[in-house]
This record gives sequence, C-alpha cells and structure tokens, in this order.
Amino acid sequence: ISIFSAIENTFYAFIAFCLIAGTVYIMNDICDVECDRVHNEKCNRPIASGALPLWAATLEASILLFLSIGLATNVDKRLLVCLIIYFVLQVLYTLWLKRVVLVDVFLIAAGFVLRVYAGAVAARVDASTWMLVCTFAVALLLALCKRHSELMLLGENASKHRRVLADYSKEFLNVLIAAVSSLSVVCYSIYTLSPTTIEKLGTRLMFVTIPFVTFGIFRYVYLTLCKGKGGRPEKTLTQDIPIVIDVVFFVAVCIAIMIFKG
Repeated sequence: ISIFSAIENTFYAFIAFCLIAGTVYIMNDICDVECDRVHNEKCNRPIASGALPLWAATLEASILLFLSIGLATNVDKRLLVCLIIYFVLQVLYTLWLKRVVLVDVFLIAAGFVLRVYAGAVAARVDASTWMLVCTFAVALLLALCKRHSELMLLGENASKHRRVLADYSKEFLNVLIAAVSSLSVVCYSIYTLSPTTIEKLGTRLMFVTIPFVTFGIFRYVYLTLCKGKGGRPEKTLTQDIPIVIDVVFFVAVCIAIMIFKG
C-alpha cells in the first residue's frame, strides 16, 4: 500500500471512529440525562438541558452509526470488526459496566487501544505491542484522573451523578493514579528502547524524548490532584501552557531525531 493510500485510509478510519464515538456519546447522554442534570457543568448539555429532544438525539445517533459502519466497510473489513467491537463494548459500558468499579475505567482505556489498533489496520501496518500498552496506560491514567476530579467536584452528590463514584475514594484513586502514571512512563521508556522500535524507526535516539513524556504525565497528575483540573482532559491538555510547550518540544525533538538519525 502506498503512503498516500495509507494516509487516506487512516483519515477515513478517523472519521468512522469520530462518528461511532458521537453515537456512543449521544446514547450515554440519553441514558444519563437525569444524572447529568445534577452535575454543575453537564446540566448544560443539549439533552440534559432540554435543548435537544430525545427523539432528535436518537435519530442523530442512528444516522451517525449508519454512516460510520458504511465508511468502515469501504476501508477494510478488519476496521469494521474493530468498530463493531468498540461499539459493543461502549454499549455494555453505557448500560451496565460503567457502574462496576475499576471495570469502568478499564473499558474506557480499552476503547482508546482499539482506536489506535484500528488506525494501524487502516494504514496496513503492524501495531507495536508496546505502543498499545502505552496507549492503555495513559488512557487509564486519564480515566482515573477524571474519576478523581468528579469525586472532588461533586462531593456528597458524586454518587447521584455517577453511581460508581460511591465505590471510589480519594485515597484509593491517589494510589491508582500514582501507580498508573509510573506505569505509563516505564512503558513508554521500554517502547523507545525496544529493538522493534529501533528497527522500524531506524534510530536509537527516541529515548531522548522520555523526559518530555515524563514531564507531561507528571504535570497532568499535578493539575488533577492539586488543581482539580482532571475532569476535562481535552481542555486541560490544550489550554495548560506548560503541557502545550512540552508537546511542542516533544514533537520538535521527534522530528529532529528522524531527520538526523543516529
């Protein structure tokens, strides 16, 4: 497969997963409409606020699901399988497993791993085992940080918004976050030093990026535990200046390594 075909297929896979994710989010908001109404921020969501009628939300979710399946079918049958597995897991999460302590965050992390693997399938490349493990660890960390922020933000009303929060505690989440943040750094370090990674990238210098990844992870943990900003990862990761600068340096170093291989 040519590089242009790989990019095209990856783009279509990205759109397909965006569509299926949209379907899942709408389903989740429909199921959690009453719980979202007691949340300080989620009460402003279209469905919870009443701005979007339930029938319209259901129709929108159905259309997005149909489009995502059709798009994945045209790219690769294996991509379709990944999409279906992702959708089934998310439906189980929405209807049941999000109420099971630890299983909820593990399923969130598994969803991110499926997305990365689907991207590799679409591009017709082998997914690095250590990259998948890194993805799982970082996604698990983000999910745990979100639970921590929800618990701290909602206080006594936490279990009313999300039932599983009654089974978590600040101390328990602190331990898990510390463990998973360390796991993320170790997994990424092993990934950069892996013979497979060195062979694929043609360089031994990727280990130079370890400090940037370590800083980014530790900074995010700091923002979660000390500033209570782990509730919206997309906002924290894009608006926190030190993290943004760290990402810029990380990308710049990666480009430099690939140009001046050694």
